Amino acid sequence: MDFHLMQFTTYVMNADKLKNDAASKATFEQKALDGYLTAFEQNAKARESSRDTKSITISGKDASVTTVQCKMRGENEVIKVVFLPLPEEYWFVAFAYPKEHEDDQGKLADKIISSIQLRQ
Repeated sequence: MDFHLMQFTTYVMNADKLKNDAASKATFEQKALDGYLTAFEQNAKARESSRDTKSITISGKDASVTTVQCKMRGENEVIKVVFLPLPEEYWFVAFAYPKEHEDDQGKLADKIISSIQLRQ
């Protein structure tokens, strides 16, 4: 059984142009995540029905996993997107699978997400 989609994307940031205060940083990161999800949904022709985000930690760095319930090609789908904002780049790791496979593919996606590590 395969995921309908797996994607790893990075965006390199010009950190010198970003404001350093926490509120500006949080706002910018939220806009980056929302922009990624909007573009993803438009390209996949997905209609979102709900979205839930939870905070996680990857190698000591704050990250999040957003789970989107949607319709894609007439099917109920789940999209999970890991967002890891690093100082000079943002990482997005996405998985899409049929809602009916939450017990197998959903758990596999969660296992993969929990195994992500940064190497420096």
